[in-house]
Order: sequence, then C-alpha cells, then structure tokens
Amino acid sequence: MGGSAALIGLLAYAGWAFDIVFLQGIRRDFVTMKPNTAVGILMLGTSVVILGLGQSRRFARISASILSLLTAAIGALSLAEYIFAADFGIDQLLFREHPVAIETWSPGRMALITSVCFLIVGVALHMIAAEYRRIKRLPDFFLSATALIALFVLLGYAFDERALRNLNMYGAMALHTAAAFLLICLGSFALRPSEGIVASVFTSAPGGMMLRWVLPAAVTVPILVGWLRWTGEKQGLYGTGVGVALSVVITILLLTILVLLGAAKINRSQDRIDLIEKSARENDERLRTLLNASRMSAYMFDRQGRFVFTNRHTDDLYQSVTGALIGKTLYDLYPAPQADIYHANNERVWNSGAMVEIEETAQISAGTKTYLSHKFPVCDENGEMIALGGISYDITELKNAESEINRFFQLSINLLCIANLDGYFVKLNPMWEQTLGFSNDELTAKPFIEFVHPEDREKTLAEVQKLASGVKVISFENRYLCKDGSYKTLLWNSASAVEYGLIYATAVDITERKQAEADILKLNADLSRQSTALQAANKEIEAFSYSVSHDLRAPLRSIDGFSQALLEDYRDRLDETGRDYLRRVRSAAQRMAQLIDDMLQLSRITRIEPNPEHVNLSAVAGAVIADCRRKSPDRAVEVTIQDGLEVDGDPRLLRVVLENLLGNAWKYTSKKAAAHIEFGSRTDAGDATFFVRDNGAGFDMAYADKLFGAFQRLHSVEEFEGTGIGLATVKRIIHRHGGEVWAEGAVDAGATFYFTLKPTTIVGENDERQDHSAGRGQSGRRAVDAACS
Repeated sequence: MGGSAALIGLLAYAGWAFDIVFLQGIRRDFVTMKPNTAVGILMLGTSVVILGLGQSRRFARISASILSLLTAAIGALSLAEYIFAADFGIDQLLFREHPVAIETWSPGRMALITSVCFLIVGVALHMIAAEYRRIKRLPDFFLSATALIALFVLLGYAFDERALRNLNMYGAMALHTAAAFLLICLGSFALRPSEGIVASVFTSAPGGMMLRWVLPAAVTVPILVGWLRWTGEKQGLYGTGVGVALSVVITILLLTILVLLGAAKINRSQDRIDLIEKSARENDERLRTLLNASRMSAYMFDRQGRFVFTNRHTDDLYQSVTGALIGKTLYDLYPAPQADIYHANNERVWNSGAMVEIEETAQISAGTKTYLSHKFPVCDENGEMIALGGISYDITELKNAESEINRFFQLSINLLCIANLDGYFVKLNPMWEQTLGFSNDELTAKPFIEFVHPEDREKTLAEVQKLASGVKVISFENRYLCKDGSYKTLLWNSASAVEYGLIYATAVDITERKQAEADILKLNADLSRQSTALQAANKEIEAFSYSVSHDLRAPLRSIDGFSQALLEDYRDRLDETGRDYLRRVRSAAQRMAQLIDDMLQLSRITRIEPNPEHVNLSAVAGAVIADCRRKSPDRAVEVTIQDGLEVDGDPRLLRVVLENLLGNAWKYTSKKAAAHIEFGSRTDAGDATFFVRDNGAGFDMAYADKLFGAFQRLHSVEEFEGTGIGLATVKRIIHRHGGEVWAEGAVDAGATFYFTLKPTTIVGENDERQDHSAGRGQSGRRAVDAACS
C-alpha cells in the first residue's frame, strides 16, 4: 500500500514535470495534486515501505522517521501560511508559478485539509518508527482521522458533491491525493497488526475472522448501494422516497447475507477450534502423564519466579504432593545463596530468550544431587516469552563414575592417553610427563609421530592405520623421545572409536625390561662360551683322571710291591732302620694310592648323571654302620638311627654321603671309651634337616670354613688317617641335590654334621654352586652354603 501511494506521488510529480494533465488531476474539472503535495505523498509512501521491509532494523527506522518528519514539516509550514497569511514560497521551490495563473489568498497552493493530513500522518509515522510506548494510541487516532477525511473526499468525487471535496477555490483535495492518503493510512495500520485498533481485525479469534469478513462489506456495500440510488435518482428512474427505500432494503439484504455467511463460517471455524482444543487437551493430558511417569524433573516458572507447573518427580524430590510447589519460589526451597545461583541461571533465559544447558547442584532431602538442566523459553503465539520451562536430569551417579574414571586416569602407573585419528594427543595422564619429561602441553602441541624414534615411525603409522579401520592393536612396541634426548621403549595396547575419530591407548615403559633381556642374551652368550670352556676342561679332567688311574697307579703299585719284596726277601740283611724306611715307603705309597682313589671318586661324582629315586636313608645308614662294624669288629660303638627317614634322590650318591659322614663319626670316636653315633632329622621352618652326631674328637669352630674343602684336614695323619677329600665329596653331592651342608662342633666334645635335600632341584655338573659360609642356628653355628663352582 505504501508503495502504491509513493507511485501516485511520483506520477503526479512527473505530470507537472512533463505537463501531463491526466497525471496532475485525472480530469480537467478535477482538483490537481500540487508538486509539493506529490513530494509529500512520495515521502510518506516511501516511509511506509521502509518500515514494512525493515521495521526491526535501526537504520530503517531512522530513515523512515526522517522522511516522516520532513513531510510533517511541509504540512506544518503550509498550515502556518493559512494561519498567518504568510508566504514561505514552499511551492515555488519545485516549480515556479505560471505568470498568468489565478492568484489565491493562499500562496502555498495546498489545501488546508491536505496540510492538516500531512502534519498528522507525518507525526503518526514518526511515532511508529520511533516506537513510542507511552502514547502509542495517538498514531491510530491521527491515521483514523486522515482515513475518514480521505474517505469523505473520495465520496465527494463519487457522488459529485463539491461540499465534500471543496472548502474554497484552492481548498479542495485532489482525487488521487485522497486515494494516496487512504492507502498510506491502511499501510500504516498494517505495520502493527497486533497493536492498536486493528489488533482485533488481525487476530485468529472468531471475532477477528468475523471482522475480516464483514468489515470490507460494511464499508463497500453502503457506498455501492448509495451510488446506485444516486445514479437512479439522477437518471429519473425513481423518486427520493423510492430511492431511500430501495437503498435501505438492498443494504439490509446484502448485510444480512454477509452476516449469515460470516456466522456460518465462524461456526465452522468454532467447530474446528473445539476439535483442536479437545485434541490439545488430550495431548496436554498425555504430556502430563508422560512427564509424571518420567524420572526426570520437569517444571515451569512465571516471570516472578513462581512455580506454575511441576511433574510428580519434582514433587517427590521435595516430598510434596502434586501442586504443593505451585506458587512457591526457589527462595522458599533453598537458602538465599543457593537460590541466587538458580535465579541467575533462570535470568539468563529471560534475558536472552534462548535455551541454556547448565549443571546445577542441589541440596535436597535425598542428599546432594547434581543435575544437568535444560532451561528454555515458553512463548505465546506472538513469540513473546510468557514462562520459563526446565528439564533436569539426575547425573549424580554419572558424575561420581566420571570422577572415579578421572581419578583412575590421574593415578594410573601406566601411560594412558586419548588421541585423535589426525595424529594428535587429546588427553594424557601425569605418567607421560614423569616418564618422558615433556609437559602435556608440549606433547599435545605437535603430532605424536614426531616423538617416535625415526626407525619406528613407519611401523607406528601402519598400526595407526589399523586403528583407523577399527582393528585393535595388542602388544606393539616402539620408542619414544624423552626430553633429555634419550628414548624409552613403550609397550602399547590400543583400541579406536572410529565413529568419534578417537584412539584409546595404554602403554607400559619396558625400557628396563628390554635392557634386562639384552643383558640376559649377553649373559647367555657368555654362559655358552663358559660352558664350552667347561666342557673342554672336563675333557681335560677326564684325560687327567685316566692318566692318574693308569699312569700313576702302576708306579705306586711297583713301589709298594718291591718294598714288600725287600722286606720279605731281605729282612735278615736289613737292620731295623732299613726295615723302618721300607715300611714308611710302603705306607706313603698306599696313602698316595688312597688319595688317588679319593680324587677319582670326587671327579666321578662331579660328572655322574643323577638318577632320582625314592631312598630310605635309615636303611642306607644301617648298611653303612654294618660295614663299619665288620671292618672294626673289636669296637663297641653305640649307634642310634632314626626310623622312617625317606627322601627322593640318587641312591648311589646319597650312600656316598652317609659313608663319609658316618665313616668320619666312626673314625673320630675311635679314641673314646664310650663312643656314640646318632643319625636322625629335625624340622626347620617346615623342611627336614638331617644330621650325623658323634661324641668324638670334634673340631675348633674357628676352622669350620675349611672342613668341606679338598685336602683340608684339622687332624694329623698320625692322629687319624684320611686324605681330606671325603667332606668335599659330601658337599658336592648335597649341592647337586639342591641342599646345604654345615657342621657344628667343639674340640674333644664331638661334632654334628647337618644337611638338607631338595631332590626336585637336582642339578648337573655345570650348575654346581660356589662355596661360601653363613651363620646357622641359635648358638652361633657356622654353615657352609653351596653355590656354583
């Protein structure tokens, strides 16, 4: 409408510019639209168009306001010319007056009523553009008055009634001026459809529908009927009385038809409205049922912060019956500091008109709860916010679980990380900084592949490609750069969430383990070389043993044999000294032979392959003592052997042990009148410890560490015979059974030899352990422990 009015003003101005009479006044006998009027109409129409296209924009409102005020100024100045009979020359600014033009008492050449309309319409549009609130009804009054004036002028032209369109010679309003004013007023009303006197017309209520149906007819029907009556009377078809009767009847008939049609339409609309309202009530009931069944808290506040709706779960949280919270505020439920926080969150929605998502903590009867709240505006049909709605989810357990996960993430001794498939770390736990030395900011600032050892990057990228396709990576190793320039070897287990573009991984620092493996490989290589050397040494020992067995025994036998022959054949020729020398030679040769036998036995024990069996040590000990009694039948020795001593071990080697231990006990008690020997066992820390005890010569504990060494003797040959090999043999056998051997004793107070056996750990000759001594027992006893030799 504003555009049409602006076009009328533009065409009228063109009529003056190009001297087109039709554009100036439609007909020669009609009043013309003056140039200053055309400019005013153009500015008013343009103002309406600008407001219609961009009323919400500040620039549009300012532009429309300026045009409206300029138009009001034109009307005010023209009106002042009438009031003060002054000549401001407004009309002469555009077009100079024709020299032969008829002079009037109004030099402005604008009708008085037109000046008034420009003034009040310009002011009305300015108030609309400036959005006046205190006197917002005044523009409707100005526009309504102008519309009625324009309507009167148009009726004056329709019924050819000069009284309606002329005030004096230059006081009449042009036809197209009146039409333009009417269009401008209607367009201005349309700018605010929800406000003012037209609000009831544009509403969707039944009354608005009725007005939109009846109002156009109420305006056009009387005009049309009146024009028809006037035309019939003017043509002489009927008189005034008939004309009045016909106009009344036709008007009543047409208006009745329109009212009936409008009522029928309203009834149909009301039926639809009733149906819609019924459906809305049902939907509302369903929604209430759904919200009441929900485990989330739903509520609604008015602008004053009062509850206007709560679901059952909200009522249960505050232990109230349905509706008990209605009308209350947050300050009725919480202390002021806590309520202030909730109120501030609500104000964010009221001020922004947009939904917010926020976490809120509440102290309720069930304890402290954490909620994820979605708060949103509730608007009416015109988009005005009338309430604040909210839905809160109880995420307390989720937050607790998240806290536990974060605590695990922070405290884990493994390297935990989250990375994206673009190659950057997203989240790292503190162990990364402790392990590599780089801060988390440094690690996340660059692609993680830059921290990988150059030699490991290709295989690392290959594993990342597997993860990108959804394949898990298990036990993958690569090396990562440390801040000090060194590298750590990491063992990875990874999985991906391809839909989120993330990789979840855990790594373990295995640098020390890898170094230990390298050391073990080196040690194994060294042991392999040592084993080879030991095998060579064993072969040499075997060769030596063979040489001793064959090459040394023969000369010794010759020495012993010839010495015996000399004693037997030349006894009478030798004096006592010569015979003594020969006896000594024979004794030395025999001791040497015995020593060779003992050395060979020790060597054989070292090389012999153990064959574990179930052995009754009590029976073996009895057999050894029986042999001793046969060799020394004249001795009376008290021997005690504990029954039921059974173990798993090599029976040949264990017999050698008891032969040496019991044989020594038998030998070193030979000078005791009441000799006593005991073989038994005791339990130490759940393990059996065997012992051989005697009351013989004993030994000084200061020399206990020499007992089990080869050729180590604490007594002279003159006191007790022997080679010093027996206890060394015992130690090796016990060690090969995984056990230990040690001794306790005192000079002339006897000795006790202890040994343990662990038959499941029988070892080969290359695994024998070196000797070392350690403290044993509660009385300061010394132990000779076994280790590799």
